[in-house]
Amino acid sequence: DELGVLAKLHLSLKGNGWLADKLEQARQISSPDLPSVGLYLALLVYPLTTEESEQLISYLRLPKSVAEAVRDTISIKTKLESLANPELSPSGIYSLLHGYSSPALVASSLATDSPVACRHIDLFLSKLRYIKPVLSGEDLKRLRVASGPQIKEILNKLHEAKLDGKVSSKKDEEELVKGWLDKWVKPI
Repeated sequence: DELGVLAKLHLSLKGNGWLADKLEQARQISSPDLPSVGLYLALLVYPLTTEESEQLISYLRLPKSVAEAVRDTISIKTKLESLANPELSPSGIYSLLHGYSSPALVASSLATDSPVACRHIDLFLSKLRYIKPVLSGEDLKRLRVASGPQIKEILNKLHEAKLDGKVSSKKDEEELVKGWLDKWVKPI
């Protein structure tokens, strides 16, 4: 920052001890490789507002994936208060973080002051994003679920149950779905 390079990119960008620490942490967790450009830029823009980050994206003409990491980081920052809730369920964590790029998630984990939010982001990165129900739409049809939006609704509820540890096997999933169907389908 002594050369004023960051201010040339955007007046709100500042090189300081906080940024130096976060960039060093990014290097440590990425070792032996270097952190991605997206991760570096996500940390750099973390203090910016949405408008300021968009100005920087436009000015630098960032590639799509890097621009996505920057936008995602700014968006995740707005969810940190919710992520800092120690009572947040795994499915709640998943719903807040699903769809964001890995560089943005890592940057947010490094940048947040909340140990709880950091743990939740790390849990998503290491485990939750990989959890999926065993049953598929075809399995649900076999269980006599009508084709249409109900299949997606049931798969989403099943995914939540799996994330929250309410089901752990295909048999558990089938029993849960059958229970839901018994409640939803009224006898004539």
